Amino acid sequence: MVGSFVIAEECAPTTLSFALLPLESESKLCAADSGYKLYPFTGMPSQDEVKALCKSKACNKMLDEARDADMPDCDVTVNGTAYNIHESIELMFAECKVIDVNKLSA
Repeated sequence: MVGSFVIAEECAPTTLSFALLPLESESKLCAADSGYKLYPFTGMPSQDEVKALCKSKACNKMLDEARDADMPDCDVTVNGTAYNIHESIELMFAECKVIDVNKLSA
């Protein structure tokens, strides 16, 4: 049996803009809190950014809005690495649910 996997198509610039643009104002507030900016998408946050992102009310609101917006299932290539936008949002959301925020301030 041969394994197979599906590679998502590259996001069209307009598709990505229409998906992320409504999150721009919340993304700016999140960036001020965490140092991570979702729009324009430049890749996944670092571990330090994830910790700050998960503690930030603005970032949590941005992630909730991104999940509710049903992000496109397409890839963005940043520095040679393909990131699926939908999966990236879900991963960031899941990381915040897993992290014990109370331990982050230690």
